[in-house]
Amino acid sequence: MLQLPADWVYGNPGPLPDTCLEDFFVLLKTVARQGNNWQILEHFKSAFGSIGRSSDSSWALTDLRMAMDEAAENAPSFLAALWKGLQDLKSTDPALPLPDENVLNGYLKKHDVPYLIKPPHLLPSHQVSAPPVNVPEIGIDERTQLLVNATLEQADRFLAEGKPRQAVQEVLWLLETVTTAFEGKEVSGGTVEGKYFNKIIRDLAHKSDRGLFVQAGNWMERLHGYLSSPTGGGVRHGTSLSKGADINLNEAVLICNLTRSYIGFLLTALAEGK
Repeated sequence: MLQLPADWVYGNPGPLPDTCLEDFFVLLKTVARQGNNWQILEHFKSAFGSIGRSSDSSWALTDLRMAMDEAAENAPSFLAALWKGLQDLKSTDPALPLPDENVLNGYLKKHDVPYLIKPPHLLPSHQVSAPPVNVPEIGIDERTQLLVNATLEQADRFLAEGKPRQAVQEVLWLLETVTTAFEGKEVSGGTVEGKYFNKIIRDLAHKSDRGLFVQAGNWMERLHGYLSSPTGGGVRHGTSLSKGADINLNEAVLICNLTRSYIGFLLTALAEGK
């Protein structure tokens, strides 16, 4: 089931365009023809809230369209019902070829419907200026991987929703969290001391004999300082009401990708024991 904000479920986010609704109707007719036509039509009728079985497959098709027409008054709820119907069908008949989120998103883009299906979420389809930098999974234990994935996914959601400050806060928190794994680690110049980001990253930079690691540590410290400053990024200690400036979406994408790169760099260093 796709997760939707409450104001999409109970508010009035707007209907699905008729042209897009027609394409989805044709798509479901095509899906039904891949198996037991009548049974699959009844399945999707139920997904869209229709009660009772139709007298034959022809009426099932008509009743499905009526149910879809009614559900389309709320576009996000319609898309959630469509996705759930497809996923439930997939679980009962794994061999049946079914459209995935890329196919559905293609229809949404074609008809300029401002949503993006990114399971398990339905998001606004705000476009950002760069794809996210991948963070490697090598050498990460399961608990850490879950934490990293959940935080980065939340940051991506905030970017998609046009919330740059919240996105930056997520990745900055993750950078600080990952850095704590170096506390007490032995490096070439001694033991890494401190319990907080600034002390740990400064020790890493000063005690490492690897030139790039030294530079990366300095870059991370500078970025962290800028984002912490009320007259800089203003995302950690508040922002100056007289001199502060909000981070815009393009800036947030840059900062998030820089920070994702640093997180990946640190995780790889941990895995290598450096």
